[in-house]
Amino acid sequence: MTYTVFFLTSRAPSVTIEQFKDHYENTHIPLVFECLKDVLPLSHTRYYLKRNDAAQGAPPLVLMGDASLVDYDCLTIIEYRDEEHFSQFNQAYMTSPRKSELEADQQAFSDAEKFRVIAVEGARGTKF
Repeated sequence: MTYTVFFLTSRAPSVTIEQFKDHYENTHIPLVFECLKDVLPLSHTRYYLKRNDAAQGAPPLVLMGDASLVDYDCLTIIEYRDEEHFSQFNQAYMTSPRKSELEADQQAFSDAEKFRVIAVEGARGTKF
């Protein structure tokens, strides 16, 4: 059974939403691939929050609830073969000779204080 984690990633205060997306897609993902290619997850799927462009500051388009409680710009779903694969990826990251480069790049576009990694149970779905 796969092991799935969610990343909740917020952009750095000085970075626009478009700059955030561009950096994540075109700089950070390729860098991670280059540095950790031997232990990459099975998938790394990014969902950028839709924005309410009509409202001041273009807050997230929250259909129900308080938009001020949503403090992230991207929900990323990462799937590993199993928990061991997840551990191998983390170990490779922690011991990578390029760890400081990866961390600096992450800080260039995202807010490290708001970054969260959440393990989830296997998916349960209903098809109609």
